[in-house]
Amino acid sequence: MLEANPRLVLARVTAFGQFGPYAARPGFGSLAEAMSGFAALTGAPDGPPTLPPFGLADGIAALATAYAVMAALRGAERDGRGQVVDMAIIEPILMLLGGQITAWDQLGIVQPRTGNRSVNNAPRNVYRSRDGIWLAVSTSSQSIAERVMTVVGRAELIDEPWFRSGHDRAQHADELDAAVQSWIGAHDAEEVVAAFEAASAAIAPVYDVRGVVGDPQYRALGTVVRVDDEDLGDIAMQNVLFRLSRTPGSIRWTGGAHGADTAEVLRDAGFSEGGDRRPPREGCGVMIGQYRTGLYVPGDRPDRFLSAEESGADLVVFDLEDAVSPERKSAAREAVVEWLRDGRRAAAAAQVRVNAGSDADLRAVADLAPDIGVRLPKVETVADLDRAAARVPGRPVVALLESARGVVNAAAIAAHPAVVALALGESDLRSELGGGEPVIAHARLSMLFAARAAGLPAPMAAVYPAIRDLEGLAEDTRRASELGLIGRMAVHPLQLAVIAAAFAPSDDDIAWARGRSSQRCAGEEWRRLLPARWWTPRCAGARNGSSVPAHRGLDTLGESA
Repeated sequence: MLEANPRLVLARVTAFGQFGPYAARPGFGSLAEAMSGFAALTGAPDGPPTLPPFGLADGIAALATAYAVMAALRGAERDGRGQVVDMAIIEPILMLLGGQITAWDQLGIVQPRTGNRSVNNAPRNVYRSRDGIWLAVSTSSQSIAERVMTVVGRAELIDEPWFRSGHDRAQHADELDAAVQSWIGAHDAEEVVAAFEAASAAIAPVYDVRGVVGDPQYRALGTVVRVDDEDLGDIAMQNVLFRLSRTPGSIRWTGGAHGADTAEVLRDAGFSEGGDRRPPREGCGVMIGQYRTGLYVPGDRPDRFLSAEESGADLVVFDLEDAVSPERKSAAREAVVEWLRDGRRAAAAAQVRVNAGSDADLRAVADLAPDIGVRLPKVETVADLDRAAARVPGRPVVALLESARGVVNAAAIAAHPAVVALALGESDLRSELGGGEPVIAHARLSMLFAARAAGLPAPMAAVYPAIRDLEGLAEDTRRASELGLIGRMAVHPLQLAVIAAAFAPSDDDIAWARGRSSQRCAGEEWRRLLPARWWTPRCAGARNGSSVPAHRGLDTLGESA
């Protein structure tokens, strides 16, 4: 597969990895928990090794695989070369088990099972309160150990010579455990926790799932959320694993039934419903050069929305700014939001051009699907972006530069974490500067360098307003292509074919790719080797840690502006 697509990142997760004497063996996470040393360490000292009652090794391997894939994707962004991730489930859990291998290698020590105790500090155990609740205590630092012994009324032990290090305290765990258990066993759990909290000593109840769901700290963090399920209705489940300040993410669905998306996936991959391969659109089913064309449609013309999306343009921009008169802004906003919410959209990617500084426009688009970008006009400074991004957190923003100040600040604007692409407002720039083609060429190059330096895709050229002047459109688009821009916006479907043709690969590009091709796929394997400019680009939002799904919609955003 890497021969067909050199940028591909492929993750292979198996029990034992892709080579070695066990590579062909069947295996599961339980075997990894056994082989890694985890089970040997878990359980009472006089009891058997203990396996966890859930998929611990599987979960650790999943997190490690996600990290490895992200690292490989970052490498592909830098040099254009993908790679294979070989994840053996037996390895990640081993990496979390501390310095056992080094201790064995240097000291010949094999760590024994110690139950809830630690070989590195004491007291560290679970203790039962007077009302029958188990409480966990940890003293991983010297100061915490001293506070615990003070709380339980045995401060004199702090003066013992062996109390001065965690390792030495662990040798006296019986005495320390007896002291802590004696005091905790004489008090109810609520009293114990309050006393420990007042002394800044570490303690926590041992919960089953009922305790987790009812705990006020988990509630404050939003760790457990309720999600609507098609079959079960309202259900509780764990929230996303972490919180990001700018793109926090959320659980939006519980997952479909088995096979629910199979037909759609096969259709997108070029197969018919019966499983037969359909002729690919381009290059053996690899979607190449799809994002050369964009089309504006006035936001107050819902009668044109479907025809715009079916025009063949790769991107449709629903315009709430220049194309709509002030008295029709509110109706246009409602029409665009209704259209983009109700699922009638065609295959084209979508953006909404809002009015600069319009809170109403930004509020309207804030709740749309996450792949719908905001096209923000009149951006001149990073502060302009900060204000808009705060109103649409996590949503991809295309920064539209329409003034000399905006062009001069293009590098800083491109580096803003919310920005996925730059665009140029050429008409306004001409009006401000009164310049001709050299001015526009300079502005285009400034944007191109700023975008590429920030890791963004090349911008698209702005609209060519003379709809019937197809010869002029072709010439101006040719110049934009020679400068390195990726495509062009249009104001009428008549312009799309001219734009697409102008941004097609040249004969030299094709000859170079043919020369590199070592395989054939429907006679067009060479297309897969074309320079990245004609490939479906990466999701630009990924550069910023965005939680927005990376599918065709965002791929389009990355290349569209």
